[in-house]
Amino acid sequence: IELAIIRIFNAKLGKLVTTKVTDAKGKFVFLVQKGQYYLTVMKSGYKPYQGRQLEIASNTLVNSDIPLEREKTAET
Repeated sequence: IELAIIRIFNAKLGKLVTTKVTDAKGKFVFLVQKGQYYLTVMKSGYKPYQGRQLEIASNTLVNSDIPLEREKTAET
């Protein structure tokens, strides 16, 4: 999904590390140091997502397929 807002947080501190926006193909990447992190995703028309904690053993790139559910809309 393009133009989704992806945030990565330091899990131990609960502190935002950085924010990215997905590209036209819905792809994103973060470069992070060793530690524990989690991702959140927000996109209009979809339910917010918070991922499980990730354990990063060394400086590495983080990317992931994230399943987003469409929000239900009220039918008129």
